[in-house]
Amino acid sequence: MDHVKLVEDPIDIAHIHQLLADEGCGASSVFVGTTRDNFQGKKVVSLAYEAYDNMALKEMNKICSDLRTKWPELRHIVIYHRLGNVPVCEASVVIAASSPHRSDALESVSFAIDQLKTRVPIWKKEIYEGDHNSEWKENKESFRPKRSVSNFNYLACPCKAEESPDEIAAPQKLVQIRVNDAELAKRVECFVNSKRAEINSQNVIDFKAEDKDLSDSCARTQSSIIKQEKSNCHLKVQTIYYSTARQ
Repeated sequence: MDHVKLVEDPIDIAHIHQLLADEGCGASSVFVGTTRDNFQGKKVVSLAYEAYDNMALKEMNKICSDLRTKWPELRHIVIYHRLGNVPVCEASVVIAASSPHRSDALESVSFAIDQLKTRVPIWKKEIYEGDHNSEWKENKESFRPKRSVSNFNYLACPCKAEESPDEIAAPQKLVQIRVNDAELAKRVECFVNSKRAEINSQNVIDFKAEDKDLSDSCARTQSSIIKQEKSNCHLKVQTIYYSTARQ
């Protein structure tokens, strides 16, 4: 059985062992990640964790599926990650597995730790003692690409706050801005334009040659339709080249 949770309370390690218990298992492997009291010479008093909950749980469940594919004899898998403030010496993450044989339990837990750090959208903020600035950090192993810097001119954007003359009756927890329909439409358009500029900029970065200054270039492909048996058609890309002409 798979046990996957994001929790805000301290993780009960004894409960984790209970989840792993199985009469047919001869081995259990448990990894407990805790908050240490130092980082690069600075005194750490706690870590604060935040997550994109839905995506994090989805990826954690996918990791469980991957473990069962690679080690089909696993009986129970546990992946718990704590959110919120985690003081020094307290557990922030627990990954565990039980199986009939120790090699499967040990190898699967080691694999799961690396996968969690790489794939699951969880961020931590190190809270330092004294005057040191706290820092939000993503796992170094994460493969998620860094955001590119777009050329969108935010200062020139016409989107400026204009308070609505009419009071909007809505639950306070659900309201982030109070504006009229025209102002809301303008803000949405501003956001869409900024995201479009960001995506366009990223496309240029993805496809331009590293040794050329082609700030206005984009990828172009030449392709042809190749007939194949048991298939209507197949699109075969022949070459990829660079063009400085926008289309």
